Amino acid sequence: MKKMIFTAAAFALLAGNGYAADRGVDMSINPTPALLGNTVRFVCSGTGDWQRSLRAAQVTITNAADTVLVAQQEMQINGQTATYDYTIPADDMTGEWDFKCNLSDRTNRQAKTSQFIVTATATHDAVSAHQAIQSYDGPATCIACHELEAQDMLDSLHMQWSGPTPDVTNISGDDGKGVNGINTFCTYAMSSKGACFTCHVRADGNAPHAPDVNDIDCLMCHNDTYQRTFVPDPNNTETVVNINGETKTYVFGLVDENGDYTTVPDYAKMPAGTTMVDLARNVHLPTRQSCLRCHAKAGGGDWTKRGDMGLNTAAP
Repeated sequence: MKKMIFTAAAFALLAGNGYAADRGVDMSINPTPALLGNTVRFVCSGTGDWQRSLRAAQVTITNAADTVLVAQQEMQINGQTATYDYTIPADDMTGEWDFKCNLSDRTNRQAKTSQFIVTATATHDAVSAHQAIQSYDGPATCIACHELEAQDMLDSLHMQWSGPTPDVTNISGDDGKGVNGINTFCTYAMSSKGACFTCHVRADGNAPHAPDVNDIDCLMCHNDTYQRTFVPDPNNTETVVNINGETKTYVFGLVDENGDYTTVPDYAKMPAGTTMVDLARNVHLPTRQSCLRCHAKAGGGDWTKRGDMGLNTAAP
C-alpha cells in the first residue's frame, strides 16, 4: 500500500510539473534602453497553457545598486498580458536593472526576472527632415525618399531568408538559413508562424509570394519603441487535447486573399499615447537593441536559438 501511495504521489508531482512547464512568461520593456527621467512601460505576458485571462500580476523593479524601487505593485491586465508604467528617477543610477513579474491565473502562479539597461541619454537623435511627416502609410512613407535603401534591404538576407554559407559543413556553400532548412545549431524544427513571424522584418510573415519592397517593415529595425502583432482570426483555430486531458483552442493570425498575414501596431506594448507618426518621425540607425529584439529571443527565449546571444549582450 505504501508503495502504491508513493507511486501515485510521484505521478501527481510529475504531472503537476509538466502542467506548469507548459506555461511561460515573456518579459519586455519599451522603449529600450530606458532613460533616466523617462517613463517606461513594463510588459509581462503569459505564454503557453495559461487560463483564459490572468487573475493577478505584480511587478518589482530593482535598480543597479540592488535597491528595490517598486515592490509587488499591481499591473494592469488585458487578457494574458500585464503592463505597468513607471518613470525612472532622473537622479538614479545607470546600468543594468532588474524587474520581476509574478503572474497567476486560476490554478497556477509563476515568477520570472529579467534585466534591462538604463542610460542617461538617448543613443540616437531624430532626423530633422522626418519631423515633416504628417501621416504614416506603412513602408510607402519611407520608400518615397529611401527607394535605394529599400531595394538594398529587399535583396538582403533579412528579406530573402537565404544567403551564401561557405563555412557551413555538408551543404557545399549553397544558400542556407530558413529557406533551405538551416534554422538552428542542431535542427530544423519549424515553429508556430504566430511565434516566428511576429518578429521577422517582413511584415506579412511567411507569405506565399516573393517579397517586394512594400513588405519591408522599416520600423522593426529603425525604431526600438515600435511593436507589432498579428491580427487574430477567430475562424482560423486549432483545438487540441493536452497531456492533462484539457481541451485548448489556439487562435492563429488573419491572412488576406493572397494568403499574407495581417499585422497591426501593438499599442498595448508601447508607451501610452504613442502614434505611428511619432514613431516615423523618430526613426534612428539600428542599435544593438534593434537587433537583439529579434535575435536574442529567437527560438523562444534568451540563448535558445543562438547560444552566444541574449538580451544582456546589449551592454557587453
